[in-house]
Amino acid sequence: MIFVTSNIHKFNEVKHIIPSMKMHKMDFIEPQDNIEIVAMSKAIQAYSKLKQPLVVEDTGLFLNALSGFPGEYSVWLHKRIGCRGIIDLLKDRSDRSGEMVTVVAYIDRDGIRLFRGILKVMIADSERGEGFGFDPILIPEGKDFTLAENPEYKLENSHRALAFKQLRDYLHKHKKIDQR
Repeated sequence: MIFVTSNIHKFNEVKHIIPSMKMHKMDFIEPQDNIEIVAMSKAIQAYSKLKQPLVVEDTGLFLNALSGFPGEYSVWLHKRIGCRGIIDLLKDRSDRSGEMVTVVAYIDRDGIRLFRGILKVMIADSERGEGFGFDPILIPEGKDFTLAENPEYKLENSHRALAFKQLRDYLHKHKKIDQR
């Protein structure tokens, strides 16, 4: 199975869930749309070039106080303002809740299947721990640590882990990968 991504951190997380996964780097033209459409578009682009079953994903941070922003613009926003910028956006807001959502698109000759992982989070008042993306400010609902502070928790329970576990179960059920 091939995971098409240019992010080694994402790949390493996925390899924990599906050890047989291989990484393939590819650039995409991403539509400005919701993360499901983005994931499907990337899957179609990759499949048209590689001509074999593969997986892509798209992830977004959806903040309740900001009506779901940054959502599908999360990567763009992170590159421009980082974690500190998200903290600043929420500095005068009482609602610091949101969701991290990952949509995994699996494509083969039979079509595209989507798998969604959602992690309810609170945004920390300051960056805590070493991690990539928004991990230093994401506190899982009901916990007192950020994803960056507890990488073991993240590997098993993150939005990405939840989506890829669904994919793994689907692949096993349909005998598309070994049960090992």
